Amino acid sequence: MRKPYIPLLFLLLFILSNLSINFNNTLKTYADSLATIKIEPTDLAVLATQNVTFLIKLYNSPPFNGITLFISYNSTVLDALEVKIELPWEVSYSNISETEGEIHIESANLDNSLFGNLTIAKIVFKAVKISKSMLILHDTKLYDPDFAEIPHTTENSQIEIVSALNLTLVSSKSSYYIKETVTFYGNVTMNGSSVNALIGIQIDLPKSLLLFMTIEPISPIENFTWPVTLISAVPCDNQGNPKNTFVADTFAYCNITGVNNENRTLTILVTASLVDKYGYPLTYSILQVNIAPYSPFSWKAPLFIPKWANSGQASIYISIFSDFPKNGGIPLCPGKSVNINITGGQGLGEAFELGGSTYYKSMFNFSFSLPPSGGNGTYNVYVTSVYRIVSTSLQINLTASLLGDLNGDNEVGTYDLYLFGKAYGSTPTSPNWLAEADFDKDGVIGTYDLYLFGKNYGTSLP
Repeated sequence: MRKPYIPLLFLLLFILSNLSINFNNTLKTYADSLATIKIEPTDLAVLATQNVTFLIKLYNSPPFNGITLFISYNSTVLDALEVKIELPWEVSYSNISETEGEIHIESANLDNSLFGNLTIAKIVFKAVKISKSMLILHDTKLYDPDFAEIPHTTENSQIEIVSALNLTLVSSKSSYYIKETVTFYGNVTMNGSSVNALIGIQIDLPKSLLLFMTIEPISPIENFTWPVTLISAVPCDNQGNPKNTFVADTFAYCNITGVNNENRTLTILVTASLVDKYGYPLTYSILQVNIAPYSPFSWKAPLFIPKWANSGQASIYISIFSDFPKNGGIPLCPGKSVNINITGGQGLGEAFELGGSTYYKSMFNFSFSLPPSGGNGTYNVYVTSVYRIVSTSLQINLTASLLGDLNGDNEVGTYDLYLFGKAYGSTPTSPNWLAEADFDKDGVIGTYDLYLFGKNYGTSLP
């Protein structure tokens, strides 16, 4: 309950504010823009059990000698610990009502007027429950030296209490063939519930980087500004002129622009990855640079298109990270993708999928196809997720081998054909069984295995 005692001065102000006639106390209109009482920060995320301080600020105020206000909040989410009035007046009053979820503040001085931009009070809360709460100003009054009410506006605030993220990632298997399509399915949860997180991905070959991607939230995060805004990505020639068609064995370029939204210098990692129409990563380009507060940046990313690329539509994926995801770097904003057209490529042909389709209930998924340039070995997949102030990461490995390379010489040739022919028609109980030739893992080396072998015949690894 609100404290029933109100100091004499506040009672006087209350009476004066409600008289129909008074000392020239009709509601005044000031020539300048309206004063504003505001709770800052206006939007905030904190971890559960963390203490957080809000400021009650007054902006653009004409001379005033008294103020009274109430703040409502969700007391099951926030525990109000302390109210400190910052105005230099001797007569001040504050009260916290946890049962009602309300804070009452009053302060006045008959002789000392204040004006301009001021901090009225500081309020310290403890975040006690993973949820959201509005902080709402109401019944606010400002009094001028004649005890007339000063017109003003109010701006409320919102706080979200968050906990650690849980990131999971699965695929139907851990071993794949070169030229096979790999699909991962993932979920991000907080306290058991799905979270609208931003996802960053880095995929490494055994000896080099392969692909960077960003998967943006299903819907925008309410009242949230990313540290960086990726403004545009435009394919171009080496002079920066817009261009959409490029020839294999030459460079494509992409002009990337953005801006630092924060009041501090940011170190950012800008990535551009080129992927052809069948999901084969072709090349990538990276830039790591410091960006001054609130400053724009631009970069013309060079992307070399290899001879073996498939002709037709390809996509450039642009992402911005705080660091490499393998180092725990997180995406700083949603990414972008733009399409280009490739001509003159020798063409790897369409990628394939083995093992049938497996359905996973997931918030996000991503696919790519394993190019011969990647070679045999272990591919490392690094995924980071970020939601407001919390982030997490994980790593998953997969292995890749060349389908049809039965003698292990990194190419599918005549001796592999000889070995396949000897094993054709066999099953695991047959004396001529060769497990490595059962490409579809159905327990028989049959016509589909022959089809796959034929498609890959002549393929070699670098």
